[in-house]
Formats: sequence, structure tokens, C-alpha cells
Amino acid sequence: MLEKGQAQSFNAYDRPHDDLREFIARVEHAGEVARIKGADWKLEMGTLAEIVNHTRPEPPAILFEEVPGYPKGMRLLSGATNSSKRLAITLGLPVPGNPLDVVRAYRDRMKTHRPIPPKTVAKGPVLEHVDRDDQVDVLKFPVPFLHELDGGRYIGTDDLVIIRDPEENWVNGATYRAMVQDKNHVSLWISPGKHGRQIREKYFRAGKPCPVLISCGHDPLLFLAGGNELKFGLSEYDYVAATAASHSRWSRASSTGCRCRRMPRSCWKARWSKAAPRGKGRSGNSPAITRARPASSRWCTSGACTIATTRSSRSPRRCGRRPTSRSANA
Repeated sequence: MLEKGQAQSFNAYDRPHDDLREFIARVEHAGEVARIKGADWKLEMGTLAEIVNHTRPEPPAILFEEVPGYPKGMRLLSGATNSSKRLAITLGLPVPGNPLDVVRAYRDRMKTHRPIPPKTVAKGPVLEHVDRDDQVDVLKFPVPFLHELDGGRYIGTDDLVIIRDPEENWVNGATYRAMVQDKNHVSLWISPGKHGRQIREKYFRAGKPCPVLISCGHDPLLFLAGGNELKFGLSEYDYVAATAASHSRWSRASSTGCRCRRMPRSCWKARWSKAAPRGKGRSGNSPAITRARPASSRWCTSGACTIATTRSSRSPRRCGRRPTSRSANA
């Protein structure tokens, strides 16, 4: 239980949180984090997350630490915004007495919400630590295998898939599922009709690969924006900057021309290319990965960046069999 005085002050901040670490510190100060040490990436994390999230209506976030087989300091955060109090902290809203208080406060804010274009900077933590070519290994992070019927380990369920529209030049960011195929390949599933899928098809129709940046470990505000149904052409960056009521600083990721906020811990960039036609699967056309010729790749431990070559296949079964996030494919 939260102390009365603490409940009145946990969201009394004069500015938005600067990065994910500061967000975790704020929600932990509010008594909104459960730390779990020693959980294995294979099924244990997913099982514990399911148990915690079904125990009570307002479950805590889970911070998995000391994952077996990984260096100390490799941590995973689950359920960052799965309570009204953490939503209020994320959005900078007043302390809620109940979940409806967050709904009302957010509704009132949106009456005056106006997008704010972010500033672009030349340097940032996202470019400070880079792994190239054969050094790239996404499995050096404790990527979880969440459910027994999943197709593999999901590095992207709370991610932000960032794609620039080649015709209108705006940047879309949304939450789509990304599953590890091997140490330097992931598959990416985007449902038909989603903005990322529409932009991807523009590249394909022009016979070009589609540059993609996948961010993991970023500001939860970006996750909330990525799961929202914004109008086509409105960048989630502009939406988040206005929600945070301040201009945000961004780093331009080399080679894609996309932008990522300065605090992400890990991102994945993939170049999509079209595969030869195949027989149509039971679930219709879907963008999943097939093995391709290795591409020049980069991975940043402090924030991002990997380039790999992916292809379009016909069956989403290659990307997994069960949903792992209610916000995925937004």
C-alpha cells in the first residue's frame, strides 16, 4: 500500500522524465514496481508476468533482474503502463484517485493538444555504442520466450517500429511484433491496414527496400503513442512532444533518415526487400522474414542500430502463433 503522503507526491514533478531509468525510479518511488531476480528468459518471465497481471486490477510493473546466463545489469521491464498511477506518471497527469481520473484528465488535455515538431540533433546516446557486422548479436540481450506456443523469442512487443514515408516524408512510429530468427535477423509482423504496412507498400511498389528502425527500451510515452490510432500523416514524435508539453531532442539514425529519441537503450534497423512469390498460406499475405544474404549490420547497446535484410513471406506463423501484447500491431 502507498502511504497517504507518498500518494500525494509521487507525480509532483516539474518536468517529464528524461529517460527510461528515471521513469523506473519515479514509478518505484510510487510503490509501482515489483523486482524479480533470477527469472529465466524461457517461459518463466512470461509466466510470472501473466500471474502478476491477473492478480489484481492495478498490477505493478515487473523489473526482471539478474537473468540467468546474462551479465548483471541486463534488465527487462514488463507492464510499464498497466496501471492508472503509472499512466499518470507517464503522461504527467494529476495523481488519480481511481482509473477514471486518468481518463478525464487525458480527455481534458486533448482539448488543447497541439503537435510539436521535435528538434533534431547530430549526437546522442543512441549512437555512442555500436556493434558492426559480425559483432551484431541481438541475443546478447535477455530476449524472452513468453508463451509455449510462440514461434520464438520476441524482442519487440513494447517496441516502436519507425518508418519514414518515402512520398510524404513524415515519420511513423508504431508498436508491431518483432521476433528473433537468429543473432542478427528478426521478423516483423505488421497487420494489413496499419500505417507502417501502408508505408512499406509504397517502397515495395517502387521496387525499393524499406528502411526500418526498431526501438526497444524507450520512453513509455512512445509506446503509448505507438499503440494509438493517430491520423495518417501525424508523426508519433510530434504527438509525444506535445503530450510531454515540451520540445524533445532527437538523434538522426544514419542510413535510414529516421529519427529516434535520445534515451532508447536498444534499437533494430532492418531493410525490407520483396521475396519471390510463394503459395498463399492459410492466413493470407503477411510480412515475415526469410533467411537472406547477410547485410552490413550495426547494434548499439546504449541505443541502437542494426541493419539486416528481411523479406516478405506468406504465412504469419513464421512470426509466432499467439499474441504477446494487447498493444501490438497498433
